[in-house]
Amino acid sequence: MKRLVLLLVVAISMSAYASPVAAKSLASQETSVPGGWLLMAAYMVLWLAILAYLLFLAIRQQRLSRDIRDLERRLDDLLDLD
Repeated sequence: MKRLVLLLVVAISMSAYASPVAAKSLASQETSVPGGWLLMAAYMVLWLAILAYLLFLAIRQQRLSRDIRDLERRLDDLLDLD
């Protein structure tokens, strides 16, 4: 979970750094891509969906690990009673 948060922070900081640099290089060019903002928005939505899915998987993995530990503990308790 900590790795995922760290990865998210790094990705956001890199994109925040790259955006002004890209904006400066794009501002110097006169050409424009039709629908460029829509493409950027679509990529942002895609990356947010991927990050949300990874977060969902990390949380689910933590729950499953906790459940497995609890089941192992219960099984050990049952076997020790016999």
